[in-house]
Amino acid sequence: MTTWSCGHHDSVGAVCGDQAQGVLAPDHGCENGHHFSHWSPLTLWRCNYTNYSLSKEDCGDQRLGAELPKAPCRDRHDGWWVRIDRFDSGTAAIRKPITPEESAPVASTTPPTPGASRERMPEQRAGFTRRFRLKYTHKDGSVDEMRIYFTANVRDDGRLGEVFVKADRTGTLASGALDAAATMVSLLLQYGVPLEVVTSKLRHTRFGPGGFTGDAEFPSCSSPLDLLAQWLDRRWGTPR
Repeated sequence: MTTWSCGHHDSVGAVCGDQAQGVLAPDHGCENGHHFSHWSPLTLWRCNYTNYSLSKEDCGDQRLGAELPKAPCRDRHDGWWVRIDRFDSGTAAIRKPITPEESAPVASTTPPTPGASRERMPEQRAGFTRRFRLKYTHKDGSVDEMRIYFTANVRDDGRLGEVFVKADRTGTLASGALDAAATMVSLLLQYGVPLEVVTSKLRHTRFGPGGFTGDAEFPSCSSPLDLLAQWLDRRWGTPR
């Protein structure tokens, strides 16, 4: 059943209270004799104030208007408005009102989704170590050389699981930074981050020492981390 309302407005802006049921209501005349009335699907709101002492006493105030929930009830109730969805044999079927108690947050019974789990390395593991020599020039023009050792340990199935970087300048800023970077790479791999994602952030980083390595397989690099990424990609990933 579809309920329609006469949308006629008089000089003071009052809305006609004529309401008719039936899909043919727009073809019918208004019972108040309006000559310029128009019919529109009914939007009806009901004040759903509840007297808590009686628990079942509801206000019967029903009005038209999309903005009505912002208006006070005729009886000045501090309750709330609910929209009447449909009419069934003349009886309004309304949505269940939301009480303050019902609007309170409800504790979820769904267990929290666990975070990414760390796949630690086995107690015994196979490893590969590769040595590189990077030459660099000091400010005074003298040439020096840094020896860097990359160690990569793998799991029983051959997957890369951890990386170590050791420079021969133990205790220096470069040595400490490279060691910290290798630790972060190892953690990312053990938490499931693809190797290609990790090495893509290391490639083409620029800081010294860098340049020509004298290695036929990896002839040049822009930094020690760039060289590490090249080696890891060539051995366990996708060379770029």
